[in-house]
Amino acid sequence: MMYRIGMVVLACAASLQCGGSEKPTETSSKRDKIVLDRDDGRTGRRSHVPDIGDDDDDDDGDLQVEGLKGHLDPYDIQAGVTPHSTKLAACFQAHAKTKKFLGGQVELGFTVAKDGTVKKVQVNKSSVGSWEVEHCLLDESATMSFKKPKGGEADFSLPLDFEARRSSNWWTEEQAEAELGARTDELDACEGEAGVTQPRNVWVTLYIGNRGVIESVGFASPNKEGIEAGWADCAAQKVIAWTLSDPQGKIAKLGFRYKPE
Repeated sequence: MMYRIGMVVLACAASLQCGGSEKPTETSSKRDKIVLDRDDGRTGRRSHVPDIGDDDDDDDGDLQVEGLKGHLDPYDIQAGVTPHSTKLAACFQAHAKTKKFLGGQVELGFTVAKDGTVKKVQVNKSSVGSWEVEHCLLDESATMSFKKPKGGEADFSLPLDFEARRSSNWWTEEQAEAELGARTDELDACEGEAGVTQPRNVWVTLYIGNRGVIESVGFASPNKEGIEAGWADCAAQKVIAWTLSDPQGKIAKLGFRYKPE
């Protein structure tokens, strides 16, 4: 059985950046916190996460609770998330002040233990392109607590929208492949250097600025193993060291899969 809560996530920036190879649509707003709204599917705005990190075409972007192991009522999930909404938004705002091009959507995957604590949380999907933001979201989410699930551990996904103040141009897959070449093989070394298990099926999102400098990079994986922080720290350092083609006064954005399955 699947349960859903419609969710609106509001950030303090000006234009929404969605994942994909096409140019994002710009919107305007002045928002400074996350707001969660119950949605019965007939009213209210829903937060949509782009199809990044897996091939599931059935994802409608709503917060989802799967009853395969245990059960959490959607209202109880909302009660656990809401006290942390301001700090979740602050994870993005802290970095968006200096990197106004940051923006996109994130889906966090939770496993709640029998006692209501967060047993595991990972970034299933992300087009934000900032490991700093994603890591902060994970740290804050790990401190959440929920009502004890009925019937054992419960899983749910939490979609978040973050709006960018400055637009960026998504490069096509062809451009990304031509630019990256064999550079992605450099990330293989992080398994040994960080002393962690190498993740698989990782979606990497990055921004290219003046003179081809990499301004920011982020990671996501829907695999149950997730991504260890040590690997992401190492991989971020390697990607930031790359130099790609100069986007000529604009901010370019591209995504690629690392170790796809």
